[in-house]
Amino acid sequence: MQHRNIRRMASVFVGTLAISTLSAWAVNPTNWTTDLLEVSSSTPNASWTSSTPIDLGYPEYQYSYSIIQADGHTSLGWLDIMGQFDPSDLTGNGTIGVLPATLSNMDINENSNGTTITGNISMSVDSNGYGHLDLTNFSISGLLDGARAKADITITGVPEPTSFGMLALLGGLFLPRRRH
Repeated sequence: MQHRNIRRMASVFVGTLAISTLSAWAVNPTNWTTDLLEVSSSTPNASWTSSTPIDLGYPEYQYSYSIIQADGHTSLGWLDIMGQFDPSDLTGNGTIGVLPATLSNMDINENSNGTTITGNISMSVDSNGYGHLDLTNFSISGLLDGARAKADITITGVPEPTSFGMLALLGGLFLPRRRH
């Protein structure tokens, strides 16, 4: 009877180990939507920090981002200026290693229709796993007197793969062997 309990406990242990290892493959995507950040020549910098971090400790992270709103301010109010940018500048994705890391660091130098906008947009994740969007050193002149932007950022921690061979080996070590 005691032999049966040991076998049952070993089976539960191996099953728990297999389930916990498989659940590690269900990675942890973190989705952030930034605040709407506003800059002007008199207020050239604006920053956002996520309220929650991505889990730390993964060997690499996959990310994607999209600028979902870009507006320019005129004497008539806010106007959508998304169409003024190359669509490839508004989205991005890739893989980064350990944190901290920069997802995008884009210099803006737009001059069209009598308006000049210069500055820098940077998206990053710090060593504690918090996301950042920084609009810095903006200068706006001409028909616009301000600009604002908002982004969606998704980051997924990618765990190291665990082989089923390793699970089988571990299971074989803990299950009792039959004696002939």
